[in-house]
Amino acid sequence: MSISCSNNSLVSETADVTAKECEQRKKAASKKVKELQDKLRDAKATREKELKAAEADVKKSKERMDKSSKQMKEREQVFILVSPLSSSSGKFEQCKQQH
Repeated sequence: MSISCSNNSLVSETADVTAKECEQRKKAASKKVKELQDKLRDAKATREKELKAAEADVKKSKERMDKSSKQMKEREQVFILVSPLSSSSGKFEQCKQQH
C-alpha cells in the first residue's frame, strides 16, 4: 500500500484545519473563562456593597430603636413621678398637656 502525494497533502491540510479550529476554540474558551471570572468578581463586589448597606441600615434602625426606648422610659418615669400628685392637685393634667 503506497500513499500518494495527494493523500499526504489532504491529510496535511486536514491537520492544519483541525489545528486552527482547536486554536480558535481554545481562544474562545479562554475569552469565555475570563468573562465568567469578571462576572463572578463583579457579583462578589455587588454582594459586599449590598451587605455593607444592609448592615448600615440595621445599625441605624437599632440606634433609632434605642433612642425611642430611652424616650419612652423617660416619659414613663415622668408619669410615675407625677401620677401620685394627680389625685390631689391636678398637676398630672398640666404635665400631660405639656407632653
